[in-house]
Amino acid sequence: MSKTHVSQKAAKMFVLLFFMQLCCLASMAQVTISGKVTGKGGTGIPDITVQVRNTAVGTISDANGNYTLSGNIPAGSQVIDFSGVGFKKTEKAVTVGQNKSYSVDVDLSSDVMGLEEVVVTGTSIGTTKK
Repeated sequence: MSKTHVSQKAAKMFVLLFFMQLCCLASMAQVTISGKVTGKGGTGIPDITVQVRNTAVGTISDANGNYTLSGNIPAGSQVIDFSGVGFKKTEKAVTVGQNKSYSVDVDLSSDVMGLEEVVVTGTSIGTTKK
């Protein structure tokens, strides 16, 4: 086999792999999901974590409760988790298809007990001051 024949095969393999990479990127296109997180009375809630489940795509709501997240989100049914201190964790489903932009608003209810957010630390040894 000549060097020219080997380099042609390598070039063809490179083009094939490059094309396959492009196809994979096209199937996971950049998608933008935005919306507003509100609470009692329809007021926006700041600092709520917004995360697309099973992905690394997430953000936090701004001072008015608005959020925008962008990333490579696979097509199909996706779940968006909303969580924050003092509020019950809520999830919303969205079906990602051909559109590149989606709007998902959510109304969170207060978590009176907030047990998911409580961390208790302490010691059983008393201290004395002399």
